[in-house]
Amino acid sequence: MTPLPKPPWPDEPHIVFDDTNAEHCARHGVAPWEIEDIILNGGYSVRPHKKRRLSRKFRNRYLVNGRTMGGRSLFIVIDYIPPDGIRPVTAFDAR
Repeated sequence: MTPLPKPPWPDEPHIVFDDTNAEHCARHGVAPWEIEDIILNGGYSVRPHKKRRLSRKFRNRYLVNGRTMGGRSLFIVIDYIPPDGIRPVTAFDAR
């Protein structure tokens, strides 16, 4: 899918971490601060999840590619929680 010109969430969204998604990201070696670094510094592209038309589960899910200020490239799967929240589902190194 083509990247969106602008994500549906605001420039400084409320990023929701809980034990489940923080642990899932940690299994891939990604810390919450790295996701926050990418999202809050705006150095990323965003696309709607390719399954969004197939299931309600994916309706507000987006795929983010970005780079931390330290240069690490990450792929982040995000659930958008309107109007200003996002919940990272998982994240891992972009290849």
